[in-house]
This record gives sequence, structure tokens and C-alpha cells, in this order.
Amino acid sequence: MLRTVLDLRALDNSLITNVEVLDLRQGSNVSQVFLEFSDVFSINSGHSLRIDGDANDKLTVTDVGWTDTGQHQTIGGQVYDVYTSGVATLVIDADVQLIGSFA
Repeated sequence: MLRTVLDLRALDNSLITNVEVLDLRQGSNVSQVFLEFSDVFSINSGHSLRIDGDANDKLTVTDVGWTDTGQHQTIGGQVYDVYTSGVATLVIDADVQLIGSFA
């Protein structure tokens, strides 16, 4: 089983722009993403990021303040949970494992 790690915290936010979706789905492989508010805020003008994935994938937020809105979106037959922190929004595939400060 391969493991892919993407640490958005380590990248200059000005280098990654106009991204709306991170697709972590790689079959049985494990993908893990680390991010924080500033990454989501800077990634596009809508300050929103959708995370596609499955039960093998992990999303870790390293700052506090992410709140579950209780809202769900269905996209392509897949259910997503919606989290916010200030003006930033994460729309996360319900199958993805969440690590960090999600309330």
C-alpha cells in the first residue's frame, strides 16, 4: 500500500491558487493532507475547498476553530460534510478520516 502526504502548511500560499477540489482517491492507497485556515483562505477567491476521498484518506487540520455546520451536500451521489472557520469553508467527503480540531 502506497502512502501520499501533502502538507499545504509547508507551501507558500501564493504558489497554489484557483484550486477548488483536492481528490485524494487512489484506490486502496492512503493519502494524508495537512492544512490550516490560511491554506483554505488563500487557495481560491471563494475561500472554499472540497476534499474528495475515501475511508483510507486522512485530513489533518492543525489550527483550532473548524466548526461542523451540520449541513451536508450530495455531489455525484457522495455525501459531504461542511465545516467553517471564519470565512473559510471545507466541504469534506464523509468517508475521509478527520484529525485535529473539528467541533
